[in-house]
Amino acid sequence: MLSCIVRAIDTKFGPGVREVLFWKFQEATKLSASDIPKKPDLFVKYMREIFGEGSRSIEKAITEEICEEFDVVVRGEPDFVRAIELARSKKLKEDLTG
Repeated sequence: MLSCIVRAIDTKFGPGVREVLFWKFQEATKLSASDIPKKPDLFVKYMREIFGEGSRSIEKAITEEICEEFDVVVRGEPDFVRAIELARSKKLKEDLTG
C-alpha cells in the first residue's frame, strides 16, 4: 500500500510534497512512512494540518490509486482511510482463501 501512496503523490504532486508529508508524519508520530498504511487516520490528520483544504486533492489521488491497485470501490467523497481498510480486508480474504 505504501507504494500506492508514493506513486500517487509523486505522480500528481511531486516527490517534494511526499517528502514533506512523510517528514511531518514521522516527526509528529515517531512512526516511519511504512507505518502509514497501519495508521492512515494519523497520516490524514497531518496531511490536513500541512495543506488544509488542499489536502483533499492529495487524499483523492491516493484513494484513487489504492482503489485501482486493489480493485476496491469507495463511495462518496475520497476517503483514504476507508480505501486502506477495504484494501486490507480484501487482501486478508485473498490470503485466507488462497
